[in-house]
Amino acid sequence: MKLIIKLSFFYTLLIFVGCKKDPRINPNIEVKCEDLPASPSTGWITTSRNPLLNFQKAIFDLNDNNIIYALSDDTSSNRLLLIKFNRLNGIKQILAKNVLSKPSINNKGWLTFCDINFTVFKIKSNGDSLTQLTQPNTALSSIWNPADNTIFINNNINLKTYKISNTGAMLDTIKNIYNLIQKKDSLMLFIESNSINGSSVQTICLFNTNSNIKTSIKTIPFKVADDIVSGCFLNTTNETIFYHNGFGLYKINTKGNSEIKIINSCPRNKYFHFSISPFSQKLMATQIIAYPTSQSTLYSEYNIVEFNQDGTNETKINIP
Repeated sequence: MKLIIKLSFFYTLLIFVGCKKDPRINPNIEVKCEDLPASPSTGWITTSRNPLLNFQKAIFDLNDNNIIYALSDDTSSNRLLLIKFNRLNGIKQILAKNVLSKPSINNKGWLTFCDINFTVFKIKSNGDSLTQLTQPNTALSSIWNPADNTIFINNNINLKTYKISNTGAMLDTIKNIYNLIQKKDSLMLFIESNSINGSSVQTICLFNTNSNIKTSIKTIPFKVADDIVSGCFLNTTNETIFYHNGFGLYKINTKGNSEIKIINSCPRNKYFHFSISPFSQKLMATQIIAYPTSQSTLYSEYNIVEFNQDGTNETKINIP
């Protein structure tokens, strides 16, 4: 319960911190930066403009760019469904209910995710063979290891990362790992949180799951909530690293240099949960559009959007 309260407070902070002008921003992207009014003393009453059209935490299929997996609102329970959507024929399939985490897919066509009870599951991408892998109260998220058939899970109690087998057996303890790109090799990125001279910092690290060798790439100071790096991933050629926080999406080279901001994130228009296509070099993200409709009510809408790797040509993915 404490963890859930902390997470809710964290995302509330992300919404209401104002925008900063950033000289690194790509001049070719459209800047949609507008602050929200100050929240009332009693706090915002938040609601959704259209629950039937709220989608988030989408990933690409490893073998077909036209197939995506995402979470959508279940209006009958006010919880989230895991869906599969084919953009060519418009067919949407419900794979699982009561889902909490962003899904992850391996090259054998299996998805893994955590449910609202912090239990890890796996399921075939066609909806067959739903399998419970852990007991409840085990993990906030689960990610396939690209090097083999194991799974990394982030524990919801001690926030440590563990490696389990595809049957749920505990194998190892590792550092915190976030937002694994959907790839077929052995490279992953993770984020370390430390303190340097009394100041909080985060370090983006490259991790080889075959050799267990860690390489520190970039250290980022943490002063306000929006500074928190909420995810990072590699492009498909392992030449560029993307990372994102409450201010937007940035890209750097694997030495941590040549940084440029390619997506601007602001209180009324935020982006989270990025994914990258294995083939078309497209990026996909959850877009949260927020605006007040009265002095006390804040409406929000969750969309899935796709754009080029330089941040241009943003397009909403319409899911029925």
